[in-house]
Amino acid sequence: MDYFVPNIIWLAETTYCVTEEGWRSVVDIKDIATREIVGWAMDKYMKSSLLSDVCNIALARRRLTIGLIQHSDLESPSRSEEYRKLRRETGVRQSMCSVGK
Repeated sequence: MDYFVPNIIWLAETTYCVTEEGWRSVVDIKDIATREIVGWAMDKYMKSSLLSDVCNIALARRRLTIGLIQHSDLESPSRSEEYRKLRRETGVRQSMCSVGK
């Protein structure tokens, strides 16, 4: 597999940051090959729909490659039914780290 070709592997990350309005949940998706953020969103709470929203943003911005792998940690948005349904519908394959990694 050629890891230096865009739209082969995307990395989804969830984090929190402080803003003038208080703490916010942030989800972003980065293309491993180009190191470009292809989608991101921020919300007051870490909702299970946040990762699906970001994935839809990224898919709208980039042309979907057959066999696209989206790697994420074990945060709850990665395991939500809504996100699993989106992956099934788009053909995006999921990769997740193991606990404690």
